[in-house]
Amino acid sequence: MGVTDDVITVRRQLSRVSLEHLERAPGDSRDDLLASVTSAEKEARRLRKPDLIAITLLQRSELLLAAGRVRETIEVLQQAGEALGVLRQDDLQVRILGRLADAHAQLEDWRRVFGVCSEGIALVEKYRFRLSADYLASAYLRSRIGLYSWGVRSAYELGQYDVMIERAELSKCRSILTRAASQKQQPDRASETEQEFRALSRQIASYAAGEIPERLLARRQMLWDLMAVRDSGAQPEAFHLAAAQSTLRPDEAILFYYWLDATTLSIAVIDKTGIDAKLHRLSGNERQALDRYARNALEAGSITYSCFEPVRNFGSFLLPHDSRVAWQTKQRLLISPHRVLHSVPFHAMRLEDQWLIQRAAISYIPNLSVLQIRYSPSRTQQVLVVGVENFDVPGRNLMRLPEAESEAAEVHEIYKRNGVPSKLFRGRHATAARLREMESTGDLERYSCLHFATHGENVNSDSPMESHFYLADSMFDGLELARLRLGAETVVLSACCSGQRPISGRGMKELPGDDLFGLQAAFFRAGARRVLGTLWPVDSKAARQISTSFHSRLANGECQDPETALQKAICDYLETARDLTRKVYFWAPFFLSAIGRPDYD
Repeated sequence: MGVTDDVITVRRQLSRVSLEHLERAPGDSRDDLLASVTSAEKEARRLRKPDLIAITLLQRSELLLAAGRVRETIEVLQQAGEALGVLRQDDLQVRILGRLADAHAQLEDWRRVFGVCSEGIALVEKYRFRLSADYLASAYLRSRIGLYSWGVRSAYELGQYDVMIERAELSKCRSILTRAASQKQQPDRASETEQEFRALSRQIASYAAGEIPERLLARRQMLWDLMAVRDSGAQPEAFHLAAAQSTLRPDEAILFYYWLDATTLSIAVIDKTGIDAKLHRLSGNERQALDRYARNALEAGSITYSCFEPVRNFGSFLLPHDSRVAWQTKQRLLISPHRVLHSVPFHAMRLEDQWLIQRAAISYIPNLSVLQIRYSPSRTQQVLVVGVENFDVPGRNLMRLPEAESEAAEVHEIYKRNGVPSKLFRGRHATAARLREMESTGDLERYSCLHFATHGENVNSDSPMESHFYLADSMFDGLELARLRLGAETVVLSACCSGQRPISGRGMKELPGDDLFGLQAAFFRAGARRVLGTLWPVDSKAARQISTSFHSRLANGECQDPETALQKAICDYLETARDLTRKVYFWAPFFLSAIGRPDYD
């Protein structure tokens, strides 16, 4: 038997041990499995295969750790690192360091955890952005995310809050920063790849629902990934907490969330001059309530008004009531959720006797790094308004939206009355072909604000960039949207589920990198700075009232920014709504996401 066959035999032996280990209860003996791994290790050393030796030692460390033999685990892992040397840094070295972090954490040796995580995170960051496809980069973090979680925890325990935040940032929607960097480069719109992609998008849009050939979808996805690789920017710039704090106004504070495990949540409060952080351990009932709420929002099946009411009480365990940073008195809050919390409307939590939105203007940010992106606001306003009431989309039996076109017309008139140039497309004139034509001529890029009143659909967790909204004759999905060139500072999606982002997908219960996908991600990639979207299906009358009030305050100059305009619009709605329509379901799905800070100087 040759060397290759011997290696295969050892690997099969380790696989059997791994399966046996998973099938046994935590308290069961594993002495026989340890003996089997020791035998495999001897064979690996005879073969003089450093990576195979390291793999056998990793397997032994897993068994020892499960048996509570922590110090032996650390010794074995140190041997694994020595056996490997400089080989396999992107996978085996990182696995060894991740297991070491687990072991030192069991001993609560936070200084050693801190050092091990520093080394491991540096290796992961060295390799992860070589994967340009976002889902691949997210999947790469799947078995490595523990280094970041323990890195955050150890920094917290050592009181190094700035390092805690900086480590959390590295695994929190980092991909949006690489795409933001790519916006500085003008994609080659005349390339053969781009032209084929656009032609396929038009072809796919002509098919009835459920009849699109899989080969067309697969081909277009491949082209999109190729263009993402070609257009991708360099690795994101390093994040520094002080730089993010310097962008804040005295009346602003950030609520920053990061899950360390399923029930342990790090909550940091940050303002211009200070930071305070706490660890909160949720009860089983609290975590179940969050998961149930997210399912209701994302699945939107047989939902009732009462499904969304529990959020009013979530503040008891999600808001940092005892923080040393006085966020409750700030006029503006920037909220950076994490994982399941992206489906929770924080602005609909109760604080004392008010909704949070009544106390502060609220915007949501994917991470703190986006605060370091600065842009110059448009010197002139131009608005494009699109509304569709009746739909003729092949294979789709879409309900009529009785308020959509009148909402669009009202928004259009609001801006015209205030001397702001506005163009209105509604009904059969609001087509995908019209939008594509405007983009190809560069007209679309001139508009500082876009408003769409139409149908939207739930985010698809396995292919979220194919989430879409509808125009009069076809759908327009995230893959195609992301290739547009937009100059819009604000995009309003007055459509069902238009602000959703997936929290799982492709076999992952949670996205380890907390990546931003869905319609809002597509608009951000196209160049938008703020997206007003919705978390679940919307009531058309509430959507019209809130949307028109929002635009009115921007158009007449009463509010200088969308965050304050949305706050005023929702507060006005709450003051005039009846008991039924004052329920969370009607007004809370509307929220504003932002990337970058306007540089008014």
